[in-house]
Amino acid sequence: MRYGLLGYRISYTLSPVIHNTLYRLLNINAVYEVIDVEPEKLTDVVDYLRNINGFNITIPHKVSFIKYLDLIDKTVEITGSVNTVKVVNGKFIGYNTDVNGIINSLISSKINKLSEDDIALILGAGGAARAAIYALYIMGVRNFVIVNRSRERALETITYLSRSLSNVNFKYVEWSLRNDAANKSDIIVNCTPVGTCSNESPLDKSNLSSNHLVIDLVYRPRVTKLLSYAIQAGAKVVDGLKILIYQALEAEKIWLNIDVVQRKYFEKIEEMLISHDLEC
Repeated sequence: MRYGLLGYRISYTLSPVIHNTLYRLLNINAVYEVIDVEPEKLTDVVDYLRNINGFNITIPHKVSFIKYLDLIDKTVEITGSVNTVKVVNGKFIGYNTDVNGIINSLISSKINKLSEDDIALILGAGGAARAAIYALYIMGVRNFVIVNRSRERALETITYLSRSLSNVNFKYVEWSLRNDAANKSDIIVNCTPVGTCSNESPLDKSNLSSNHLVIDLVYRPRVTKLLSYAIQAGAKVVDGLKILIYQALEAEKIWLNIDVVQRKYFEKIEEMLISHDLEC
């Protein structure tokens, strides 16, 4: 069986290690590859993708690939973002396992419920941000502040999600005011690439406190500069590697029809990744 990851400039990805490790654990004859495609050439790979068993989707194709889907589940309908596709008789069925990936990561970190009074600061407004907002919504959050360099894209995300999520308060804040917004937030989620293979943080250290829950979707390095600041401040943190593994297990559950979203598989894959070297 053949699976893969569709994205662009994703040589840093750990997804092949995760999925190929799981295939070995399950003794399944399957392989997972990287399918690196420029946005303007996405149409060129559609026929190829219809002839494999399934694939994940990452930056920058999570929203743009939706037009090729034949069927979608609730997560894609609500978020307008797809990260997992199952191919059945050449048809594309779209899912978003980022949502459950985030929820499972929170639960495994002993965060089982969040308050509707919490204010969640979302850095970014792409497909990952939409999934994060829906995940936090399911966990109980009702107040979201979206910070993004593009005001237009942020408002587009707010408009889209407002159609499906009830009793939610959305606010847009300019990127230059993100640190001030962090001071007024309870939850911070980094859905931007800032911090990937770098010593950068989207927020200043002085704007993080022990009252924050900080979630960083960046997973390489595992302890990003943002998470390092958060840990020093005494905040609760959830790292991107945990989310990456759990969303991958959710995808495999869909593809293989086997419940692999289990702690034992998470731990084996985590162990493999740590030995693989998480640094850039």
